[in-house]
Amino acid sequence: METAAFSRAQTRLMPSAILQPGNPMLTIHRAESFQTPADTCPMTVAGAYNFVSQLRSAEIAFEEHDGPLGIKTCFGGQETYEVEGGRFAVDASSYCVLNNGQRYASAIHSSQTVESFCIWFRPAFAEQVLSGLCSPDDRLLDDPQRVSGQPVAFFERLYPHDDLVSPVLFRIRQAIQDETASLPWLDEQFYWLLERLLQTHRNIYAEMERLPALRQTTRAELYRRLYRAKDFLDASLEFPVTIPEAAQVACLSPHHFLRQFKHLFRETPHQYHRRRRLEKARDLLIGTEQSVTDICFLLGFESLGSFSWLFRRHYGLSPAQYRAEYGRHRSVRLLSDESQAVVGPKGALADGSYPCMK
Repeated sequence: METAAFSRAQTRLMPSAILQPGNPMLTIHRAESFQTPADTCPMTVAGAYNFVSQLRSAEIAFEEHDGPLGIKTCFGGQETYEVEGGRFAVDASSYCVLNNGQRYASAIHSSQTVESFCIWFRPAFAEQVLSGLCSPDDRLLDDPQRVSGQPVAFFERLYPHDDLVSPVLFRIRQAIQDETASLPWLDEQFYWLLERLLQTHRNIYAEMERLPALRQTTRAELYRRLYRAKDFLDASLEFPVTIPEAAQVACLSPHHFLRQFKHLFRETPHQYHRRRRLEKARDLLIGTEQSVTDICFLLGFESLGSFSWLFRRHYGLSPAQYRAEYGRHRSVRLLSDESQAVVGPKGALADGSYPCMK
């Protein structure tokens, strides 16, 4: 099995080695006021504040480093993150959440420029927002700066774009593209965004109930490990992954992993991974001019015959027939980056603000 997601990178860089002031690859958008000393990497200072970063590159890799709580998105391609033996492939269909202090490496390898669009939250900001949501009004009146004593730790995983967090992400990105994102406006959006991220975190517990463990803490840990393996499978579509390999990512025994994965995701790891590889093949058939043979071997299928048989079994048509039938109809493709960028946030008021979650 290929284990080096960043094998094409000649060298891995620390962020401070490339993200220097004036570098056109990087743009920082402040949601709070701060100053960057001359000749200082802005990321080293910005980590203490709320801000947005935009990095544009076709080929770049960063060494393992830690960072603040952040939401990672990507447009025009894919950015891969390696975290504690796991792997997240972030593209225009999803976002990734990494907690404060988490160590990770990341890389972009593409034939065209890819936009890495990230939201960064200052330390204790999540605890501050959680305290505002959960504390009684009289207590907040007595202590306006109250911060929850409970550290906030989100489930680190890929999240498909949704109706809670994603609309705010798209709105921020669109405002930045339109050059209308003022610092006070961005400041407000960070509060709404964190509220919605907390709501998404709370909604996860309903999904966790599928797991048969008796204690909630055990279910939460199983959920975290299983999603780490699922995201690894999503980031490893170019080659088969065995049960022991995926179980190692989840830090579970192979049989325990197999049973619990089926409980949570309603299909086995092999069934899930094969389906995702076939979906990737479908997208390449529709969206590129690559030959069926090239697509087959790009995604690690053993032979053209087995690939064609699996594809026909799943979609009812051979790869060539599917391309001929649907390649002309671009509407069946995934949303383009532009269409995602202009999606408006559901639930927004007329002035673009959001009501507090009840």
